Amino acid sequence: MNFPKILIIIYCSLLYSTAFSQEKLDHGVIARIKEVGFQQSRVLETLSYIADVYGPRLSGTPAYREAAEWTKRKLQAIGLENVRFDSYEAGLRGWAIESYSIEMVQPRYMSIIALPSAWTAGTEGEITGVPVLVDYTDPDALKKLSGQLRGKILMSPLSRPSDGERTGPFTDTELDNAAAHTNPNNPDGLDNSGLEPYAERLRRRLSGAESKEDRINRFLIEEGVAAVIRASRKQHGVIDARQLP
Repeated sequence: MNFPKILIIIYCSLLYSTAFSQEKLDHGVIARIKEVGFQQSRVLETLSYIADVYGPRLSGTPAYREAAEWTKRKLQAIGLENVRFDSYEAGLRGWAIESYSIEMVQPRYMSIIALPSAWTAGTEGEITGVPVLVDYTDPDALKKLSGQLRGKILMSPLSRPSDGERTGPFTDTELDNAAAHTNPNNPDGLDNSGLEPYAERLRRRLSGAESKEDRINRFLIEEGVAAVIRASRKQHGVIDARQLP
């Protein structure tokens, strides 16, 4: 009883194959496409500029602006029209690293591999202090040391791996859900970061609302803490320069 259906499928397949085989290919166009792809490609050059010359680049920083202006010039150079900048948030402050070094001077000298946390204020000169091991993300632990932290450098005794960081493999459902996200900091995203976007953080602070991070930072400033050194959330020696906690 299934025989007529099989015949119809085979017949349709033959019609499709015949129609496809009769299509004429423009080998000249194909050759020109290959020539551009293999001999005139600017992919590596573009990648070098984005990754090395203009990267990394944080939102609201001079490096980000320079990268945007370079991109605009490149798009105009290849003939695109109406290339312009659209502002997505007013009041973003700029931030950039000019120079820094972190060193242990006693009992032996050692250079410490680290990065300044993004958007933190400069030290306005050299800072020295005695390190204190404390979980600086715990307000209760900090309050127990109230009055004892002036001029100290806080260091967490924990390795602080990323909470719930996901590395895959991911299911088709997880990938489909991630593809539908419009918020890059969605807690259900593949990296499960859940970080508050900088623009939203700035808007919240301007409104006067405080987060746990704000309360901790205010306490550290009031106590006169010289600096805070935290472990990276990443593995394999990768430095994470996000703000605490």
